[in-house]
Amino acid sequence: MLIFSENTHIYVFICIDLHSGTQKRNGRKITTMNDIFSRTADMPKIKIIVNEYGQPVGENYRKFASAIGCQVRKILAVRFNDWRSVPLGKKLQVWDDLQV
Repeated sequence: MLIFSENTHIYVFICIDLHSGTQKRNGRKITTMNDIFSRTADMPKIKIIVNEYGQPVGENYRKFASAIGCQVRKILAVRFNDWRSVPLGKKLQVWDDLQV
Protein backbone atom coordinates (compact mmCIF):
# COMPACT_ATOMS: atom_id res chain seq x y z
CA MET A 1 0.00 0.00 0.00
CA LEU A 2 1.34 3.42 -0.95
CA ILE A 3 -0.11 6.63 0.50
CA PHE A 4 0.80 10.17 -0.45
CA SER A 5 -0.99 13.52 -0.39
CA GLU A 6 -1.01 16.37 -2.83
CA ASN A 7 -2.56 19.64 -1.58
CA THR A 8 -5.92 18.52 -0.16
CA HIS A 9 -6.22 15.16 -1.97
CA ILE A 10 -4.92 11.90 -0.48
CA TYR A 11 -4.09 9.08 -2.87
CA VAL A 12 -3.98 5.43 -1.75
CA PHE A 13 -2.56 2.71 -3.98
CA ILE A 14 -2.98 -0.98 -3.03
CA CYS A 15 -1.22 -3.87 -4.73
CA ILE A 16 -3.94 -6.29 -5.95
CA ASP A 17 -3.31 -9.82 -7.16
CA LEU A 18 -5.19 -9.90 -10.48
CA HIS A 19 -5.74 -13.66 -10.37
CA SER A 20 -7.52 -13.80 -7.03
CA GLY A 21 -8.72 -10.21 -6.72
CA THR A 22 -7.42 -9.91 -3.14
CA GLN A 23 -4.57 -8.00 -1.61
CA LYS A 24 -1.35 -10.00 -1.80
CA ARG A 25 0.41 -10.65 1.53
CA ASN A 26 3.71 -12.24 2.39
CA GLY A 27 3.22 -14.82 5.14
CA ARG A 28 5.57 -15.76 7.91
CA LYS A 29 8.23 -18.30 7.19
CA ILE A 30 9.86 -21.00 9.29
CA THR A 31 12.49 -19.71 11.72
CA THR A 32 15.79 -21.37 10.89
CA MET A 33 18.14 -19.54 13.31
CA ASN A 34 21.02 -19.68 10.81
CA ASP A 35 23.08 -17.36 13.00
CA ILE A 36 23.02 -20.07 15.68
CA PHE A 37 23.03 -23.37 13.77
CA SER A 38 25.54 -22.42 11.06
CA ARG A 39 28.27 -21.77 13.63
CA THR A 40 31.44 -23.79 13.26
CA ALA A 41 33.28 -25.62 16.02
CA ASP A 42 36.10 -23.07 16.14
CA MET A 43 33.69 -20.21 16.93
CA PRO A 44 33.18 -19.33 20.60
CA LYS A 45 30.12 -20.77 22.29
CA ILE A 46 27.24 -18.48 23.17
CA LYS A 47 27.04 -18.07 26.94
CA ILE A 48 23.68 -18.62 28.61
CA ILE A 49 23.26 -17.28 32.15
CA VAL A 50 20.80 -19.12 34.40
CA ASN A 51 19.21 -18.00 37.66
CA GLU A 52 19.03 -19.99 40.91
CA TYR A 53 16.12 -22.04 39.47
CA GLY A 54 18.04 -23.07 36.33
CA GLN A 55 16.01 -20.73 34.11
CA PRO A 56 17.89 -18.91 31.35
CA VAL A 57 18.21 -15.15 31.92
CA GLY A 58 20.35 -12.38 30.47
CA GLU A 59 20.87 -11.09 26.99
CA ASN A 60 20.90 -14.44 25.12
CA TYR A 61 17.93 -16.18 26.75
CA ARG A 62 15.50 -15.30 23.93
CA LYS A 63 17.83 -16.73 21.27
CA PHE A 64 18.27 -19.85 23.39
CA ALA A 65 14.50 -20.32 23.70
CA SER A 66 14.05 -19.83 19.95
CA ALA A 67 16.84 -22.31 19.22
CA ILE A 68 15.16 -24.91 21.43
CA GLY A 69 11.88 -24.39 19.58
CA CYS A 70 13.57 -24.78 16.18
CA GLN A 71 15.33 -27.99 17.19
CA VAL A 72 12.19 -29.48 18.71
CA ARG A 73 10.17 -28.74 15.55
CA LYS A 74 12.91 -30.30 13.40
CA ILE A 75 13.34 -33.49 15.43
CA LEU A 76 9.96 -34.26 17.00
CA ALA A 77 6.67 -35.07 15.35
CA VAL A 78 3.64 -32.87 15.89
CA ARG A 79 1.74 -35.78 17.44
CA PHE A 80 3.31 -35.20 20.87
CA ASN A 81 0.91 -33.09 22.92
CA ASP A 82 2.97 -33.25 26.08
CA TRP A 83 6.74 -33.10 26.63
CA ARG A 84 6.45 -35.90 29.21
CA SER A 85 5.22 -38.31 26.50
CA VAL A 86 8.27 -37.72 24.28
CA PRO A 87 10.70 -40.68 24.32
CA LEU A 88 13.88 -40.04 26.29
CA GLY A 89 16.06 -40.73 23.24
CA LYS A 90 14.43 -37.87 21.31
CA LYS A 91 14.79 -35.50 24.27
CA LEU A 92 18.49 -36.36 24.54
CA GLN A 93 18.93 -35.82 20.80
CA VAL A 94 17.51 -32.30 21.08
CA TRP A 95 19.68 -31.59 24.12
CA ASP A 96 22.86 -32.90 22.44
CA ASP A 97 22.20 -30.73 19.36
CA LEU A 98 21.79 -27.66 21.53
CA GLN A 99 24.99 -28.26 23.48
CA VAL A 100 27.23 -28.44 20.42
